[in-house]
Amino acid sequence: MFRSITIEVFSLRSKYSVIIRNRKYSEALRSKYSVELRYCNYSEALRSKYSVIIRDRKCSEVLRSKYSVIIRDQKCSEALRSKYSVELRYRNCSEALRSKYSVIIRDRKCSEALQSKYSVELRYRNYSEVLRSKYSVIIRDRKCSKALRSKYSIIIRDHKCSEALRSKYSVIIRDRKCSEALRSKYSIELRYRNCSKALRSKYSVIIRDRKCFEALRSKYSIELRYHNCSKAL
Repeated sequence: MFRSITIEVFSLRSKYSVIIRNRKYSEALRSKYSVELRYCNYSEALRSKYSVIIRDRKCSEVLRSKYSVIIRDQKCSEALRSKYSVELRYRNCSEALRSKYSVIIRDRKCSEALQSKYSVELRYRNYSEVLRSKYSVIIRDRKCSKALRSKYSIIIRDHKCSEALRSKYSVIIRDRKCSEALRSKYSIELRYRNCSKALRSKYSVIIRDRKCFEALRSKYSIELRYHNCSKAL
């Protein structure tokens, strides 16, 4: 699937390496991300989507219209209420629009992008089945006994979702219960973590000691370090 292409690798001092295919990447991400654009020309960062920090360069401003990404040892001072808030604690993460960006993280290759919506795969996890309508997330040592065909069913390690919100999500994490799920969109609460505030318009993702990967063919393609996309929708 992948052709032999000269790969330029730039090491990030603290996070990722940058691998660009069919592309001369003049600058590397200095402190956070590595953007690998496969078979794509990265002419510039869309100001309507992402804010990219390039080597020896800092984004003077984070796009408030779309994303706010804060990585390891950082806290989201404010979550973008319009779209997403991604807070990764002790985690490495990457997000990209396939229509805009294709992000491939160090020593990783994205085998295939989701054709419909998302694919969430965690480190050392296997999908038993993917909901063709939306999501099916299976976490370590767990299987989704039944997945919500309308939206999502997320079952986390050693825990079962007693009931899933048929409108959107109900995520129950090990030793944790979501007291209330966002009825408008999503509420994701991960192991030993509390969603202090979930974006009522779109998402609130807080991950601790987890590696996650989400991808939209039309929106995102996220692949995490040391992990393979076993199968795409």
